[in-house]
Amino acid sequence: MPDAEADSVEDIAIGDLLALASRMYDEALNGDMISPLPQLRALREAQGPVIWGTGHDFGDLHIPPVFQRIGGARTALVTDFDDVTRVLREEDTFLQDGYADMGGDTLIHLNGAAHQRLRRLLIPTLGPRAVRDWEAQFVPDVLAGLLEPLARMERSNLLDALCNPYPVRVFRRIMDLPEADTDKVHALGVLQIAASASPEARRYAVHLADYVRLHFRARRALPIEELRERRDLISLLAMCGEGDDRLAEGEAVATLQLMVTGGVDTTANLLANALWYLLDDHRWYERVRDDRALVPRVVEETLRLQPSGGNFELRIATRDTAIQDVPIPRGTPVFTCEATANRDPKYWQDVDTFDPSRPPRQHLAFGQGPHTCIGMHLARMEVRVALNAVLDRFPSLRLDPAQPRPEIRGFMFQHPTALPVLLR
Repeated sequence: MPDAEADSVEDIAIGDLLALASRMYDEALNGDMISPLPQLRALREAQGPVIWGTGHDFGDLHIPPVFQRIGGARTALVTDFDDVTRVLREEDTFLQDGYADMGGDTLIHLNGAAHQRLRRLLIPTLGPRAVRDWEAQFVPDVLAGLLEPLARMERSNLLDALCNPYPVRVFRRIMDLPEADTDKVHALGVLQIAASASPEARRYAVHLADYVRLHFRARRALPIEELRERRDLISLLAMCGEGDDRLAEGEAVATLQLMVTGGVDTTANLLANALWYLLDDHRWYERVRDDRALVPRVVEETLRLQPSGGNFELRIATRDTAIQDVPIPRGTPVFTCEATANRDPKYWQDVDTFDPSRPPRQHLAFGQGPHTCIGMHLARMEVRVALNAVLDRFPSLRLDPAQPRPEIRGFMFQHPTALPVLLR
């Protein structure tokens, strides 16, 4: 629990806790950065395909210390699509490492056979069948609860009214947690991301494990017949595996912490970014409104331009190798930049232009290889359904010209500063 110098989570009003979590998140991971792309491109032009740095520092570019245990080591940063793809895929040469401890092993902490086992156990809990069930059961109700009040208004800020609360309400329902805990889940999910870079956030985020553990133990204590009737995420995890291959409590609790983190803020960013792109050039809003087949492509084009799961990942070279003839010694921490890889002019034209009509091509927003994001089906579903609902209810939606034009900002996780709109 938090140390004696800090208030405990239970001593802070939930609204204050959510505000505190959001502040620490932005300070630790984004600061005042508008976008790292100009610096990354300048470094690529000056140094070539492998950019060398020390620890998290690459010249004037400082990657927030989300990734642990690299200290002052000589580090490499790769930005091209082919190189990033190779580093993410070749687990035998580039091992995933450096993520902050969550009190137990998760998919982002394990490699090889241990990772494959855990992924095999978890896939049914976040696979297409579970996502279809959740979409049918309660996603429309969550959206209705957020959008119906807007129908009586002239203007709103969709970042606060829809994008931020929507994924956490969905995820609270997915986990079948008390409605009164919605803001608590939101705050703790954001804190968990910030905790890797902020000691202050870490003091509060540790409470998440206790909260999740209590609910997991309650589900696992249910009779198996009752548990099988339930379709919520915690119950599905409580049934994962059999005998000696059963999901251990520590694995389940740490995994649930990771899922709360991934299920709250990253999806909010994806929805906010997609709406920003559609509204920034209103011709796209009108075109997508009239041709809903473009909605999934809007999601993918948004992911290409703004990887909602983060702009960087880290791997460790397990042996001497080379990237485009540049020697990479064994033990070198290698950062990958998905944001630049997804804008590689070798594979995309007009790389900075939002264009959902462009020919589909695999991007790296959900990673690649063994550690591809297991929650991608859920994120895509949530944003697809939300965009369709907004297009249905507000066919004339547009940015509010009386408010400052919003802009997408951030270093690790980018999102618009606001989404002021006229609803009618």
